[in-house]
Amino acid sequence: MNSAFGKESQEGYELHGRALASLVGHLSFPSAAFFTWFGREPSEVESVIFDACLVASLDHGVNPPSAQATRLVAGSGKPLADAVAAGMLAFGTKHGNAGAASAIWLHEHHAMDAAEAVANALASGERIPGFGHPLYGFDPRAAAIFAVLRAHSPSTPHADFAEAVARQLAKAKGKPVPLNVDGAIGAVCADMDWPTETADALFLLGRTAGLIAHAREAAAQGGESYPRGK
Repeated sequence: MNSAFGKESQEGYELHGRALASLVGHLSFPSAAFFTWFGREPSEVESVIFDACLVASLDHGVNPPSAQATRLVAGSGKPLADAVAAGMLAFGTKHGNAGAASAIWLHEHHAMDAAEAVANALASGERIPGFGHPLYGFDPRAAAIFAVLRAHSPSTPHADFAEAVARQLAKAKGKPVPLNVDGAIGAVCADMDWPTETADALFLLGRTAGLIAHAREAAAQGGESYPRGK
């Protein structure tokens, strides 16, 4: 059985009509992932911004639920795939899966005055996705992503609005409520006109690499023997 984007042939597997083998050495992994999701190669600008979102998502220490779950399962002697899968199951709207919701909210509200949008959300009890962090008053990952975005894109209305919302949230609450990495990736997807679910997919793909590192370390600490690089 074939999918809409890939099929088996006598010459090997084809992805969006191109032999997968022909992509080897031609596309980097991020560009190949973009090609798989969108059915086309990224532009030079898209490639740089897509990659920036992946790098910003790589890891954030042992405290996030996904890292804790991965390390617990790996330390109990389970295989690498099981440990990483356990970590991925910890993703949710409070950890790693707020990007798409943020992209939707920013797209729906970015034409409004930021103060009005925040006031309406607070009055209705709505939690604006992509804002707030338990450790940071300012998320440097979001700033780094936006620096790349603005260096390559002349128009960033959703990113601009997201920063204005963060300022208004801080003003309304009397404390910093930073735009976090999920919100920044959501704003990027809105500004790049990528499908909203791309935001969650980017975080998922990037953080998987970090979970692998956590699994390997926890397995070694538990006396297991995952293959390890030097």
